[in-house]
Amino acid sequence: MWPCSVRERAILGVVVLGCTPAALAQDRYQPDIKPADVQRMVQARELLRHGNSKGAAEALRQLTVTVPDYFLAHYNLGIALSNLGDNKGSLAALKRALAIKESKALNEWSIYNSTGWAYMILGDDRQAEALLKVAEAHADQLPQGSQAKLWNNLGYLYMSRHAYSTARPYLERAKASGSALAEDNLRVLQQLETSERSK
Repeated sequence: MWPCSVRERAILGVVVLGCTPAALAQDRYQPDIKPADVQRMVQARELLRHGNSKGAAEALRQLTVTVPDYFLAHYNLGIALSNLGDNKGSLAALKRALAIKESKALNEWSIYNSTGWAYMILGDDRQAEALLKVAEAHADQLPQGSQAKLWNNLGYLYMSRHAYSTARPYLERAKASGSALAEDNLRVLQQLETSERSK
């Protein structure tokens, strides 16, 4: 597996960061979460949005102790820890969020993309692919930005395996969805293909 830059790690982020605080007076996935706990999660997410991943992680860790089955708290903790370079901690938090999603049958599918990416960062491409494929099967339920991240992640996965003809259509879809990172990855893919042809 290739080393992952901070910019690449950002692929898994921002999947659940798009809502304004006012939009989350009630949690959209778990309406039984107390408003005060929702507000704590929103405040931590605002720290994330403003680049304070350390502060967000501390707040979210406390929240996950108080409300252990809070999907968005674990999800955002995974993103904060990834931003801090704690890839194992990130995966653990995302796996917990995924377990909550599945046990409660929450209608949220980007968690598969994010958790798949976290597995890929740690070199477990088999598990990564399985999760990314679940996200792909539900891509029509993802916002456009999350779809672009998913296509880019799948393209990156197959590019890292030297499966260039499989990678290209995913990266082209991500680029068509406005992903600048996919454009970069397509340039890398072109260089890799050229290099292999010249051998």
